Amino acid sequence: MVNQTLDRMRRAPLFKIQLIGLSKEAELTKWLFTIKPELAFDEVSKTDLIIKPAALPNREICGQGYGY
Repeated sequence: MVNQTLDRMRRAPLFKIQLIGLSKEAELTKWLFTIKPELAFDEVSKTDLIIKPAALPNREICGQGYGY
């Protein structure tokens, strides 16, 4: 939202947001979309923030009752 506001004001973005994976070849395809990392983790020299999403439940362990 901050970057979009700055863009409308014709100013440079405040944040650089990138999707990082354990490797560039990492690819996660689930249901309706595919996730492909831009960079491998070892290619990142500096970062201010890392967000690690929670893992999805294992269907074989949790069963089929989750709607996916």
